[in-house]
Amino acid sequence: MTSRKPKVQILLSVDFDAVSGFLGTGASATTNLADYSSGFFAAQVGVPRLLRLFKKHGISSSVTWFVPGHSMESFPAETKAIVQSGAEIGCHGYAHEGSSQMTESQEREVIAKCVQLATDLTGKQPRGWRAPLYQLRTHTIQVLEEFGFLYDSSLTHHDSALYFVPRMSEPKAIDFSPSKSASTWMKPLPAPAARTPRSLVEIPCNWYMEDMTPMQFLPAAENSHGFVSPITIEQNWKSRFEFLYSEALEKSIEEDSEQGFVFPLVLHPDTSGMAHVVGMIDRMISWLKQREVEFVTFGDAIGLRYKSETLRDLRQRLSSEGSLTCSMDPEVLVIMIMLCLYEIVDKCDQQWIIHLKGANDLIQLRRKQQMTLLQSTAPSDPVTSFAEQFFAFQDVMGRTACAKEVLFGTDYWKPDEHNIDLWMGCSPELVSILAKITDMSRTRRQHTSDADKASFSLRAASLERQLENLVQEMGKADEILGLVADAKRLAAMLYLHCSLYGAGPATPLVKTYVRQILRLISDLLGRKSLVNVTWPVFVAAVELDPSDDELFPESEMESKSGRAIVLRSLATMADSTISNIARTRAVITKLWQTRDSDLIKGSVLQNQCNDWEWHVVPISNAMSLA
Repeated sequence: MTSRKPKVQILLSVDFDAVSGFLGTGASATTNLADYSSGFFAAQVGVPRLLRLFKKHGISSSVTWFVPGHSMESFPAETKAIVQSGAEIGCHGYAHEGSSQMTESQEREVIAKCVQLATDLTGKQPRGWRAPLYQLRTHTIQVLEEFGFLYDSSLTHHDSALYFVPRMSEPKAIDFSPSKSASTWMKPLPAPAARTPRSLVEIPCNWYMEDMTPMQFLPAAENSHGFVSPITIEQNWKSRFEFLYSEALEKSIEEDSEQGFVFPLVLHPDTSGMAHVVGMIDRMISWLKQREVEFVTFGDAIGLRYKSETLRDLRQRLSSEGSLTCSMDPEVLVIMIMLCLYEIVDKCDQQWIIHLKGANDLIQLRRKQQMTLLQSTAPSDPVTSFAEQFFAFQDVMGRTACAKEVLFGTDYWKPDEHNIDLWMGCSPELVSILAKITDMSRTRRQHTSDADKASFSLRAASLERQLENLVQEMGKADEILGLVADAKRLAAMLYLHCSLYGAGPATPLVKTYVRQILRLISDLLGRKSLVNVTWPVFVAAVELDPSDDELFPESEMESKSGRAIVLRSLATMADSTISNIARTRAVITKLWQTRDSDLIKGSVLQNQCNDWEWHVVPISNAMSLA
């Protein structure tokens, strides 16, 4: 047995209590302007200091800020800066109210208000909750589940692992009245109820993980200190990390398996923003970065845990049941779809391609077995049928950008299927043509003889005619679906001319296609129906002429610039598409920068590359454009 380095996730969070900390759990008869003043310090000095520190370390988007509703509304500029840093936003009560201070109806009202404020602030529903002063009741958990929260971070059944919040009633204090028999309290805790699909994940949190209790003096709080040296706390945190790392390392040897742990830290801008403390936070982050760790938001930590468990279970199942048995089970392909989507939405890197290839291996195995048994290779159930279509469509659309070999070839598509598929937003016939264009583009430069070049030209012309004459039929009249399908057909024509004929942004026909596609996109934007158009937006965007961007000068359209329409489209799709629009935007903007630079320098294409091969292919590996 050999040791394996533990996988460590640093869960850095900040509670932006500000003034609210003195209104709810921190309120007392002696609270005065001096106390409230430290809340203003937290917002106006502490928040900017921490934001600068996180930016310096490149972890801004890997931090979770728990923001009370009162802070959101009282300090909107500081809250906006937090959101713009890319951080995750969790809820933390409205006025830092303790659960024990409120009735159940008041608590429900507070949670509803916090959800609304956070949703308005970020454009999406918050996933996490941290109870002010870690005060939770059974009722709190029930309401959080009703509102669709994914996790809580207030309890500490464990100190370094995620777990599901146990579904059990709160233990009751013993009544030692003389009239009571001791038998009335000599009973064990009831067993927790089974968890449900809505059960909250708990991310551990306690006083030893935070900065405020030891390093901030709060006159009305009995457990505050305020004069503990930051060096002492720094050493406490380092000692805790080193023990957890050593423990995980020992377990990896004992159990011959990969181990890991989460390392949560809770900061407050009131405390960690102070001049004598922020330097320690800086050192602590630097020290952690020297270890092999990953800084992640609380929400991402949960996603990674689910992914890890799913992968482990899938590997065990493949090992115990065998690949052939698993290839016949639709559930296995559904699991692989979810893994694929997770990787696409997360980073959209080579990981989702690994799942795509694994799915292709299983699908090929199933088909081979059915051929051996002289059975039809067509899926016998709708789940398997959709799963195959999902992977094949993702494969073809993504490979158009990077010009890699299409795994799911033309045998997965019916070239005579004209009906528009609602999920794909086009007909299978169009996808079949795209797969052929991509295959031809990969071999274009291999044709050196006149005969080969002539044959290539004939096949390209045949595909062009098929696209020109393509009729995509709708089972039911749906104008939006028709516009989406037409945008994809136009994008296919544009893709063919650029990848096979060597056309580029300055080519008049390319300009025409780009203009037609973006006019359709602008129309869909106006109808608030921009769905299933990532691929045509991408194709038009990468072939925009940087010297002629004002596409619609005489039009009454809101955006006359091609780039403006693209960026507006991507921003709209980011909130409604299960894809990685950020990756798509990054590739497009990088290509635009290259084109702008080439325009200034007068650069030309090299190595017999066409425009698509020179500008698009090198930066588009592992893209998802389905």
